[in-house]
Parts: sequence; C-alpha cells; structure tokens
Amino acid sequence: MPGALSSLIAAMKGLFHGTTNLDSLYRVPRSLPANGKMAASAFRFATGGPPTVAAKVFRHLGGEAALFSLVGRHPLREFMLADLDRYGIRHHDLDAQRCTWPPLAAVIVSESSGDRAIVYTCPDTPNPEYPERLPLEGEALEAALADARVLLIDGNHWQSARTLLHACRRRGVTTVLDTGSWKPGMEWLLPLLDVVIASVDFRPEGVVDAEALFSFLGGYGVERIAITRGEASVLWRERGRGGRERKGWEAGGEIPVARVTVVNTLGAGDVFHGFFCHAFGGGLDFPAALALAAEAATEYCTADGLDAWIERRSGQGMGGWDRPE
Repeated sequence: MPGALSSLIAAMKGLFHGTTNLDSLYRVPRSLPANGKMAASAFRFATGGPPTVAAKVFRHLGGEAALFSLVGRHPLREFMLADLDRYGIRHHDLDAQRCTWPPLAAVIVSESSGDRAIVYTCPDTPNPEYPERLPLEGEALEAALADARVLLIDGNHWQSARTLLHACRRRGVTTVLDTGSWKPGMEWLLPLLDVVIASVDFRPEGVVDAEALFSFLGGYGVERIAITRGEASVLWRERGRGGRERKGWEAGGEIPVARVTVVNTLGAGDVFHGFFCHAFGGGLDFPAALALAAEAATEYCTADGLDAWIERRSGQGMGGWDRPE
C-alpha cells in the first residue's frame, strides 16, 4: 500500500458535507444478551458520521479537508469542534446559532467478533419554511472551494448540499455520494453527482437487486457507480466517452475484498469513502481507486478503531480508547 500511495502524496483539497454526530463508544468482551448488563473494557467519545470520518481519513492521507455540517449551539459544541480540530479539519457550521442537540450515537463494539450495535438519534427533518443555507457566500465561498478536487456528501441537509453541489459542478469538482438509504430531497441531488457509492442496503422503491440499482442511478445520469457489500466484492459500472449522454455502461466488474481476522468494523465504510476520495481526486482511475479503498477498509477492520489505525500507519499518537480505572 505505501508504494501505491506514493503517487498521491501531492496535497489536495477535499470537501465533505453532511452529518457530524457525537459518538459514545463502548468496547465489551462479547455481544450483550437480552436484558443484559456488562462492564465496558474501554470507552471513548468522538465526532462521527460518514462525511466526518471520511474527512478525518482524507486529512490523514495528507489532503486538506473542509467539512460542512451542522454542530449548532449546545453544551457539547466546544468538545465537538475541538475533536475536529485535533484531526486538522476546517469546519463550517451549517447553523452555528441553532439551539439543538447534535445527532447522538451510542456504539457497542464486541471484542470477540468485531461486530457492533448502534443506537442513534436522527438529524432534524429539514423544515421547508427555514431552508438550510451554506454558511459561506460570495468571496468566502469561492475561497473555501478554491483548488478543491472532490466533494463527498451523505445526502443529509439536502438544501445546502444542493447549493454546494451546484457550486462544485460549476468549478469542475468531482461530486460523490455515499449512501445506504433513501433520504428526503435525494431526487434533487442525484442529477448533480458524478459518482455514487451505495451500500447493498440502498434500495429505492422498485429496486430489487444490484443490476436494477445500476439502472436506477444511471437513469439520473450518474457516470460512475459502486456497490459495496461488506466482506463481499465491490461491484462497479462506468460510462465511457459521451458521459451522461451515453446509454448503457462501457466498463464494469468486481473488486475483490480480502478475508481478514476482524477486530472492528465500525467506520470501515467511511474509511473506504475517505480513501476513495483521496485516490480518485489524486488521479487514479475509477476501479483502481475503488481497489485501493477496499484494501484500506479491509486493513482498517484489523485495527482497534480509527485512532489505532492511524497510529499503526503513521506512528502518530492519537489517544485512542480510554480505560476505566
């Protein structure tokens, strides 16, 4: 992997838009039984959410990461901003004055299997009477988007996502969606996307299998599509010359996923997306970027969380899990 990354050393800017939540994570010896109680062997608090973790990965790889997400005003705000700053992420709050709790997630990770269980609160449903807007405009927005190579969104906060997508497309920035479920407003976002990376769980109405999903997304003009399937191979399709005007797919295939002893799966998909954005934005072709991302996500599953994975790769101390005394 280090050799493959050597061609991607040149720093680039990546933009990330969507959810930032606060995760409380607990590591336990085994899965919790029904009505069970168990002492955690380790715990930690950290910012999470798909674009947030992907931004952390992108930054770890040497890129400049700017994150547009809602943190708002609440007692946990300063902790969340400090955590993002610890990773070197530049944050733009979608509404710094909104008095609301952020999305919260309680995550239990089993040491015996690497499986995790998550309980979370959903982001606020967008209110059409108070449409979300980007916190930047004019010259400030131009400066934030300058030299950006790629934008990753998760489909949340769709009004501000659509504004950012339009701005990026005018500048030739590659636009990418990470999705596992249909979200309000997604029909407005899909026509503005160059790449969609969907989990196998993404099933819009009438879509029953992978081929139907390729056809559904292709109908919106998406040029490159990948379907991740956990430990199974990644399926992909790509239009050739002619882009959105071309019917059908010129290329496609499968990216194999290696078998490993799993320690942790929490955030593996987000590592995939962060690595993909850095690789594709750095000039690798679509299947090569997917292969590199799959390799990284698989390697990540053998580490004890994001900080441990970064420490293993870089030797940089990140803190990691806290242990009860």
